[in-house]
This record gives sequence, C-alpha cells and structure tokens, in this order.
Amino acid sequence: MDALEQVTVAVTPFDVRQSGFTGGAINAVTRSGDNQFRGTAYMYFNNENLKGSKVDDYELLRSKAQYYTYGASFGGPIIKDKLFFFVNGEYEDNVTAGSNYRPRTALGESYSGGNIHRPLQSDMDDMRGFLLNKYNFDPGKYNDYSTDTPAYRVMARVDWNANQNNKVSFRFTKTHTKDSNFPTSSVSPLSTSALYPGGTSTEVIDGKPVGTIAPGQGRTSKYALSFSNSNYYQVRDFTSVAGEWNSRMAQGAMNNMLRFAYSYQDEPRSFDGPLFPTVDILQDGAVYANFGADLFTAGNLRQTKVFTITDEFNWNVGINKFMAGFQYEHTKAINGYMLGGAGYYVYSSWSDFVNDETPKAFAITHSNSPDMSQFLAELKFQQYSFIFAR
Repeated sequence: MDALEQVTVAVTPFDVRQSGFTGGAINAVTRSGDNQFRGTAYMYFNNENLKGSKVDDYELLRSKAQYYTYGASFGGPIIKDKLFFFVNGEYEDNVTAGSNYRPRTALGESYSGGNIHRPLQSDMDDMRGFLLNKYNFDPGKYNDYSTDTPAYRVMARVDWNANQNNKVSFRFTKTHTKDSNFPTSSVSPLSTSALYPGGTSTEVIDGKPVGTIAPGQGRTSKYALSFSNSNYYQVRDFTSVAGEWNSRMAQGAMNNMLRFAYSYQDEPRSFDGPLFPTVDILQDGAVYANFGADLFTAGNLRQTKVFTITDEFNWNVGINKFMAGFQYEHTKAINGYMLGGAGYYVYSSWSDFVNDETPKAFAITHSNSPDMSQFLAELKFQQYSFIFAR
C-alpha cells in the first residue's frame, strides 16, 4: 500500500474515457520521487495467538497461522528537477492453517458434532504408511498442519521532466501471491450419488447403531478426511509495464497524453508433493479417505496478456474544451481445465485398494490429439475505440 499515492472510486462517471465496466471503477495512482531522498520501512503482523481460543465453553483448535508483511520504499532525484525514481517492495511471510478436523481414536467414538470426523487415526496412519512403502508417495498429514503461502510485490517508477512542456514516466509492477485451498467436493459432471451411493453402518455409538448413510457423502462430509497433499494452491502472478508521455502545446491551450500498457496475468494451480492420481476410498458407501491430487488441479491454468495504447488530445477554444482520442487493445487468453487430469479412482474399501481389486469407478482425461496432450483453449481479440467530446 505504500506504493500508492491516491485511490479514486468512480461509481457513475460521466467522463466518456471511463467506460467498459459495470458497478464502478477503481483507479490507483502510484507514488513518484521528487527532489528529496525519502525512505520508509514498515511491518504488519497477525497470528493465531491474536485470535480467540474458545466460544463459551467450546474450545477452538488453533493451528499455526501467521500473516507477516515486511515492506520498504525509497525514492528521490537522479538528476535534480529532471529525473526521479521511486521503488517499493513488500514480502509476506504467511503461514495458513490447515484442516482443523480430527480423526477418531477408537470405534464407538461419536462424530456427530464438532470437528471430529469418522475415520480412525490408526486407519489414516496405515494408509500413509502403505502409500509410502509401496508407491514412495507421501500423501501428507491429515490434521494439525500448516502451509506456507508467501507473497511479494515490487513496484518501480521513473519520472522524467524533459522540459517545461514534456513529461514522461515509466512504471514496472510485479506481484506474486498464492492461497491454500482444501480439496473440492465436486465431481461434476459425474454424479456424487452414483459414485458415493451410501449404505448401512453397523457401528454402535452411544448404544445405538449408526444405521443408514445417505448417498452423496463426499470428501468434505463428516464421514471423510483428506490428506494435506490433496490441497491445492491458487497461484496469482501479475506483471505490468506502463509508460506515459504528457505534452503541452500552444502555451497550454493544447495537451496530449500518450500511454501504453502491457500486462501478463498467470494463474496456474500447484500442489505439494509429486503428481499422484486422485483416489477416494469408501466405507459403507461414503468417502472415508481421499489422497492424491485434487480432482481439478492437474492442468488447470489461466493466462491473460493485454496490450493497450491510448492517445488523448485536448484543446481549448475560448470557454469551450474539446477532446479527441483513440484506444487500441489486444488481448490473448489461454485456459486449461481437466477433470481427473492425473487420473481418478474410486474404491469401495481400503482393502480393495491394497489388494489391487477393480475400482468401483475410474476416469482418465485426455485430448483427442495423437499424443493425447492437454488441449488448451485460446482466445484472441482486438478492440478499437474512438473518442470525441465537448
């Protein structure tokens, strides 16, 4: 935030230059250097110790979580009265809390409320050990874990007062963020009730049998737990370069602004550990455990490149002000999406998986190209705008 000089919000603008949006527009002006050297350093922090630990008599599970921001800015003259610079950088040392759901320690323990789920701790440990020994694949932890989600932002700007009538500025911005997400509960376009048909449990809890388990109980229900490597990160990388040339003519009666901007937005998904098929293990027709990549993560990406050039010319005739201009915009977008890009398998029980029995259901996604490589949807379009206003 130290890189911003001012922020304006336009809700219902009448300026013809502000268009192409609905609801409102936010315009941020970045800071620039001047004839004095100035610098700042700052830090913001928050962690789990600054949050409550109970609601009434209910104890909350507080996993490690921290949000530390370190930042610094520096600016000043390169050539006094002529050439100035300003730079700002921020780094976020973030740790995001993982799942607060816990397994049971013994059969007969209730999982009808709170953060206790059906799977047994011994079963989850056995699954992790088996996957490590047979496939050299570590599915991660299933509770009491945290994930690192660092972020950074860099902004640099140079301003040049070429002469009394011409001013030029250049700006560079780069940001990187990622946030951790739990596995999706969706299997679309497949049917959850077909994959997870439900059934009848003979387990007795508090003197009563559990009985019927309804269809459609997936990875996020109280009947299941997922390992941490089934989580995914949504990465957001953004880079932009912009330049602007402002010129005055006819003793200020005419003004021209020429601006160009290029931006590249890259939003892939990532995950911890090696790529492993998505596997759902059922018990009594409901998901009991989930490991492997998130179902929609492999091959999931979004990329957008935008180049814009704008010219606005203003001139005054008496009490009248006129404006004419044009804008050219070129956009290229790429989208990648696959269901079960790493393979998807549903087993009726853990025993079936261990003994290499036929899975209840499976899915493998690939394109129809000869090498079956992933299909990426590409979109390109251009837009021309002309402005004349009085």
